[in-house]
Amino acid sequence: VDSFRKEICSQAEKLVATFFPQKLLELDALLK
Repeated sequence: VDSFRKEICSQAEKLVATFFPQKLLELDALLK
């Protein structure tokens, strides 16, 4: 279970690292 959780966490981190900056840029563009 522990290794499975680590796998999920690493995938989630990659997702956030790619997805989040794009969302921030979109929000930034909307707010200007």
